[in-house]
Amino acid sequence: MNVRVALPFVDTNGNGIDDNWEMAYFGNLSRTGTGDSDGDGMSDFAEYKAGTNPKDAQSHFAFLNAGPDLLGGVALRWSSVTSPTTPSSGPPICSPDSPTCRSI
Repeated sequence: MNVRVALPFVDTNGNGIDDNWEMAYFGNLSRTGTGDSDGDGMSDFAEYKAGTNPKDAQSHFAFLNAGPDLLGGVALRWSSVTSPTTPSSGPPICSPDSPTCRSI
């Protein structure tokens, strides 16, 4: 049996970053979101939104490729990671004639 607990979004310092994410990566709520803790060119806020590790310069959002999927749509692929508080199920695949997406 797998159990997953989802914590509610809490942002007591008003920087747009979930406090649970800040605590998991930095152990405090002192970040403004504009800094780049790992020097990879992405702000801590951008790392939070992308689901990448703000303390690892090798972990950053990067577009990998686009191509056809098995259903006749377009598959967009990018690099990301699963963070402690923001699980990721994989990149979405979107059909160009449909507004809906599914995860692979």
